[in-house]
Amino acid sequence: MCAFLKIRSSDNGGQGWQVANAILGHERGSLAPPDAAMARITGVIRLMQQETISGERAIDNPIFRDRLMKLQGRVMAMQYNDMRLLSARINKNQDTKLAGMVVKLIGTET
Repeated sequence: MCAFLKIRSSDNGGQGWQVANAILGHERGSLAPPDAAMARITGVIRLMQQETISGERAIDNPIFRDRLMKLQGRVMAMQYNDMRLLSARINKNQDTKLAGMVVKLIGTET
């Protein structure tokens, strides 16, 4: 069941956009959790160390290793961006708009 409330306020007019942005900001933070992605990368590394292709470990194949390093670099960039957002929450004078947009972009990529 969904209920709508009609709220009237004489002194808070025009703050709907600020409320919407705050909600979206919290939503962006949950789109791309970098720690979960790093756990997946670690699992892929273990798998590549165990699996062989024509007698060669997958991790020793330069093409697969290059792809893995690119993915690992992206995940590390996500982690550092997440730390940037955390730091900005502690140090209130920092602007987080760009870092938030990066999280949204990464979280919506296919």
